[in-house]
Amino acid sequence: MSTARRFGFTLSGSAILLATICCESEAANKVELNQSGQNLVALNQRTALGAAPEQFGNAVAPGIGLGTEDTLILARQSVAANGVQHLHFEQRFRNIPVWGERVVVSREPGSNRVVRLGGAAVTNIANDLQDTTPTLSAGDALQRAENAVRSTPPVKNMNVSTANARFTDERTRLVVYLRPSDSTAKLSYEVTFFRSSTLRQLSQAAPISSSMRKPARLYTTMTD
Repeated sequence: MSTARRFGFTLSGSAILLATICCESEAANKVELNQSGQNLVALNQRTALGAAPEQFGNAVAPGIGLGTEDTLILARQSVAANGVQHLHFEQRFRNIPVWGERVVVSREPGSNRVVRLGGAAVTNIANDLQDTTPTLSAGDALQRAENAVRSTPPVKNMNVSTANARFTDERTRLVVYLRPSDSTAKLSYEVTFFRSSTLRQLSQAAPISSSMRKPARLYTTMTD
């Protein structure tokens, strides 16, 4: 039968990174907000609590260590049974999404006072990414990702051919990716698509690269 499997990658955009950052500069850093010891009293004192949900992220941003080139874009919101409003924000750097992270702000009804922070924010991205112009096109990133799948060895004992795989629902998105190995912010492409194959069962894909994560998660293939 024909089975489609969603694949995802991040491919380095090969942006020109200037190696002239002063030794005192702090590299990009992931801050777990629910573990950061954030002083909510001070945060509430400096935040425009009356801001609408769409603007509330940028009102909070300076208080959690984000800079002037960072913005928080409302992704979704919900209200708990006790009336507390939960706002989920996507972080962007120079309007480029920061991949894999969300900032969650919970505020009480009426006063809009922040009662809890969750998720994570990435600070000091500008120290790693001085140039955000990609030298790798979105089309080239998609081609590299699909070629990586085509070169994947057949799944063991399943007679699955990847050489003639068909791809659908192809998408690319320029993102900022915080590389886990050294906490460096990299200009990258998020690439996703479905690969269709004729097989009886597909339980696990063979490795695409040494940096592949578990199936159903976003795979990372850095090119520099």
